[in-house]
Amino acid sequence: MAYHRYAFLAGKTENQKGNCDMKVTNVSELENNLDQILFYVENGERFRIYRRNVPIAHLIPCEKKIFKNKTVLGCGRGTVQIKSDLTEPMIPDKAAQTLIPAGEI
Repeated sequence: MAYHRYAFLAGKTENQKGNCDMKVTNVSELENNLDQILFYVENGERFRIYRRNVPIAHLIPCEKKIFKNKTVLGCGRGTVQIKSDLTEPMIPDKAAQTLIPAGEI
């Protein structure tokens, strides 16, 4: 038998009525190999988790949602109005000088 990265799961499947070939693991294996088991779950595998040979939970993957970009380019064209000259200061020079701390002028 060739070495498998997830050897702790080799041959541990369950195919009883309604179980859909779930892989089987116990709580201690789940704790020790959580990252590997989650890798399997991300790739569509399903797990039945046992504690003291009693099934306590099923671990199944979530449905993958595909988020579609809803932005339509050019949808805001013509909606912006510029009321003043963009090269002119927004506030008068005298008011701007009051914003600068004393000693930096």
